[in-house]
Amino acid sequence: MIPTPSLAEVLVRAEKAAPTYLTELTRSKHFSVKDFDVLAAVEHAEIQRKRLASKLIPRSATRNKAKFDDQIVAISRVAGVTTIYTNDGDIKKLAMFLGVTTIGIKDLPLPPESSQPSFDFNNQPNSEQQETDDATVSAGDDEGLSEKPS
Repeated sequence: MIPTPSLAEVLVRAEKAAPTYLTELTRSKHFSVKDFDVLAAVEHAEIQRKRLASKLIPRSATRNKAKFDDQIVAISRVAGVTTIYTNDGDIKKLAMFLGVTTIGIKDLPLPPESSQPSFDFNNQPNSEQQETDDATVSAGDDEGLSEKPS
């Protein structure tokens, strides 16, 4: 589930790729985009009251960012989300205070190697492609690449 304020952040960072990202995210069966609707507004108001009344919830850098973060968490709670995936420290603190688990993007496990595709770098379709690949490798762009033993 992607709250619309989070979608907006993705689209800003995507720059020229924004239309493609929007199409992929809205058409995918793996994602649903949720709006800030009436139920989210009620939840947002409750979060704002808790934020203002509590010394436990640190204030975000700006009031506008705090409201934006509160909207993301409110939409998530109304949608029944149990885990928010974020690197935003303010959202993490707010979500944890409200009983929602958070996981940082860097903390996500890598998929098992067996589900990752393997590439045969030795069997090139034509000699022109081989020359291009050889030039790329000789230019030092092969950092991090390793061939899987057969």
